[in-house]
Amino acid sequence: MYTLNAKITIRIYCDLMEKMSLLNDAFGQVLRAHREKAGLTQKELAAKMGASLSAVKKLEHGDRIPSLRTVLILCQGLDMEPRDFVADITHRLAFLEDRKEG
Repeated sequence: MYTLNAKITIRIYCDLMEKMSLLNDAFGQVLRAHREKAGLTQKELAAKMGASLSAVKKLEHGDRIPSLRTVLILCQGLDMEPRDFVADITHRLAFLEDRKEG
Protein backbone atom coordinates (compact mmCIF):
# COMPACT_ATOMS: atom_id res chain seq x y z
CA MET A 1 0.00 0.00 0.00
CA TYR A 2 1.24 3.47 -0.86
CA THR A 3 1.50 6.12 1.80
CA LEU A 4 -0.15 9.49 1.31
CA ASN A 5 3.23 11.08 0.50
CA ALA A 6 3.97 8.43 -2.11
CA LYS A 7 0.54 8.96 -3.72
CA ILE A 8 1.14 12.72 -3.84
CA THR A 9 4.60 12.21 -5.35
CA ILE A 10 3.20 9.85 -7.99
CA ARG A 11 0.44 12.34 -8.84
CA ILE A 12 2.93 15.20 -9.19
CA TYR A 13 5.12 13.03 -11.42
CA CYS A 14 2.17 12.05 -13.61
CA ASP A 15 1.10 15.69 -13.93
CA LEU A 16 4.63 16.65 -14.92
CA MET A 17 4.84 13.91 -17.54
CA GLU A 18 1.48 15.01 -18.96
CA LYS A 19 2.68 18.61 -19.15
CA MET A 20 5.90 17.50 -20.88
CA SER A 21 3.87 15.54 -23.41
CA LEU A 22 1.76 18.60 -24.20
CA LEU A 23 4.90 20.74 -24.44
CA ASN A 24 6.47 18.31 -26.91
CA ASP A 25 3.26 18.35 -28.96
CA ALA A 26 3.16 22.16 -28.93
CA PHE A 27 6.83 22.37 -29.92
CA GLY A 28 6.35 19.97 -32.82
CA GLN A 29 3.24 21.73 -34.09
CA VAL A 30 4.90 25.14 -33.97
CA LEU A 31 8.05 23.83 -35.62
CA ARG A 32 6.06 22.31 -38.47
CA ALA A 33 3.99 25.47 -38.96
CA HIS A 34 7.08 27.68 -39.14
CA ARG A 35 8.93 25.24 -41.39
CA GLU A 36 6.01 25.16 -43.81
CA LYS A 37 5.64 28.96 -43.61
CA ALA A 38 9.32 29.25 -44.56
CA GLY A 39 8.64 26.98 -47.54
CA LEU A 40 11.07 24.32 -46.35
CA THR A 41 10.78 20.56 -46.42
CA GLN A 42 11.94 18.58 -43.41
CA LYS A 43 14.98 17.53 -45.42
CA GLU A 44 15.84 21.15 -46.31
CA LEU A 45 15.51 22.30 -42.70
CA ALA A 46 17.67 19.41 -41.56
CA ALA A 47 20.35 20.43 -44.07
CA LYS A 48 20.23 24.08 -42.90
CA MET A 49 20.60 22.89 -39.30
CA GLY A 50 23.32 20.36 -39.99
CA ALA A 51 21.03 17.70 -38.53
CA SER A 52 19.53 14.48 -39.80
CA LEU A 53 16.13 14.22 -41.40
CA SER A 54 15.24 11.77 -38.63
CA ALA A 55 16.00 14.40 -35.97
CA VAL A 56 13.67 16.93 -37.57
CA LYS A 57 10.93 14.32 -37.93
CA LYS A 58 11.26 13.35 -34.26
CA LEU A 59 11.06 16.98 -33.18
CA GLU A 60 7.96 17.60 -35.27
CA HIS A 61 6.26 14.47 -33.95
CA GLY A 62 7.06 15.33 -30.33
CA ASP A 63 9.27 12.27 -29.94
CA ARG A 64 12.38 14.21 -28.99
CA ILE A 65 12.99 16.88 -26.38
CA PRO A 66 15.15 19.62 -27.91
CA SER A 67 18.08 21.17 -26.11
CA LEU A 68 18.45 24.93 -25.96
CA ARG A 69 21.22 24.63 -28.55
CA THR A 70 18.85 22.78 -30.88
CA VAL A 71 16.18 25.45 -30.47
CA LEU A 72 18.71 28.16 -31.34
CA ILE A 73 19.90 26.24 -34.41
CA LEU A 74 16.29 25.65 -35.49
CA CYS A 75 15.55 29.35 -35.22
CA GLN A 76 18.58 30.15 -37.36
CA GLY A 77 17.40 27.62 -39.94
CA LEU A 78 13.94 29.19 -39.91
CA ASP A 79 15.33 32.75 -39.98
CA MET A 80 13.41 33.77 -36.88
CA GLU A 81 14.08 35.13 -33.43
CA PRO A 82 14.13 32.51 -30.64
CA ARG A 83 11.87 34.69 -28.47
CA ASP A 84 9.19 34.65 -31.20
CA PHE A 85 9.48 30.89 -31.59
CA VAL A 86 9.20 30.34 -27.83
CA ALA A 87 6.25 32.76 -27.62
CA ASP A 88 4.45 30.74 -30.30
CA ILE A 89 5.13 27.53 -28.38
CA THR A 90 3.77 29.13 -25.21
CA HIS A 91 0.57 30.18 -27.00
CA ARG A 92 0.15 26.75 -28.57
CA LEU A 93 0.72 25.04 -25.22
CA ALA A 94 -1.97 27.21 -23.60
CA PHE A 95 -4.34 26.27 -26.43
CA LEU A 96 -3.63 22.55 -26.01
CA GLU A 97 -4.10 22.78 -22.24
CA ASP A 98 -7.41 24.63 -22.63
CA ARG A 99 -8.63 22.10 -25.20
CA LYS A 100 -7.68 19.24 -22.89
CA GLU A 101 -9.52 20.75 -19.93
CA GLY A 102 -12.59 21.73 -21.95
